[in-house]
Amino acid sequence: MLSAGSEPRPRDGNAMNVTELIARLQEIAEEYPDAEVQMAVQPSYPIAETILGVVGPDEELDAMEDKDESDMEYDGKVWLVSGGQGDEPYAPRWVFSAASH
Repeated sequence: MLSAGSEPRPRDGNAMNVTELIARLQEIAEEYPDAEVQMAVQPSYPIAETILGVVGPDEELDAMEDKDESDMEYDGKVWLVSGGQGDEPYAPRWVFSAASH
């Protein structure tokens, strides 16, 4: 449920930023605080994935230092890391159109 006076921002294929993700999760958590978070991938063949974790710039820099991979460059992104498929391997198709509205 959206907060009073707020409207969802059309995604139009644009990447969501950290602030938008947190705001949307907070809205959902108000009504469904214990809901499991999953990720839907591949709109043409929707697959459901669990989320193993979130990796931010600090962890990325640490990983690059640990591996001594000087050719890797920091990309400034936050990664939601898939934990593989859960109990239900398929995501509903409607989630893709709902996310873009």
